[in-house]
Amino acid sequence: MTAPLPPRHKVAIFAESSPRMRKLLSEVIPECPILVAISARARELAVATRGATPAAAAWPTTVDEISDEWMEAEVARRRAVSDHESRLAVIADLERNARDEIYDLIETRATDLIAALAAQFDDLVDRLADAVAELGEDVNTAAAAIASGPLATAAWKAIADMADEYADIRAVQLRLYRGCTTIFFDELRCGDQDPAVTSTEARVYFHRHIAAIAPNWRGGRNDHGVILDATYPWPADPVERLVWFTRSDSGMWCPTPDELREHFTNSPATPLPHLIAQQVVG
Repeated sequence: MTAPLPPRHKVAIFAESSPRMRKLLSEVIPECPILVAISARARELAVATRGATPAAAAWPTTVDEISDEWMEAEVARRRAVSDHESRLAVIADLERNARDEIYDLIETRATDLIAALAAQFDDLVDRLADAVAELGEDVNTAAAAIASGPLATAAWKAIADMADEYADIRAVQLRLYRGCTTIFFDELRCGDQDPAVTSTEARVYFHRHIAAIAPNWRGGRNDHGVILDATYPWPADPVERLVWFTRSDSGMWCPTPDELREHFTNSPATPLPHLIAQQVVG
């Protein structure tokens, strides 16, 4: 019996619906598209081959039916069944090998993938800064951009397009962080897995200056031990939010694990609010 196939890499699965991830994989790991094509072809062959399973022959019901012709036909049928099973095993091995290679390549080159994505993100941040500069200091909404004239309106439209690009890059960034077993860092310190952090943008790996632009981003307790909800100063609208991040110097980035560790090493340690002992002042 053919052994079960290994699971496909989460990043490879994500790439099927993400053109950016697919392009990133092909640029950083040129072997990946070829292996993906081999794996897909193997799946197609497996489906076609399973549909051509040799039919079972009728078993003799009388002594007279046990003839040389029947015997030869049954031997041929069993040979065909064996060949069919061998073919399925070869196809399974073909896909298994492709899956294993894809998995190993993505895990080995995970940091390179993040670094390449960071280059795309840095380019976006540069273009975003230029567009925000064209808005004018007092333009923070679409209505204000329209009121300011065609130049500000065009700049706002460009930023709106960049908001989609921003979301796309962030989705790829998160999939690389969460889909690669070789990528690890202090997730809790970054803002993950913390119920007090209620904004998806409130992450150190999104904004290196998060503590400066949103001092209460993790919530906390007051002098009486009362839990304080986290608060975020940026707008809810995605386009307005990008303008705000740019003007507030949030430190938008797409760091590798080493860059995150270096950031935390060089940043003053901040106690996590839910780990601070409750102090009640009478």
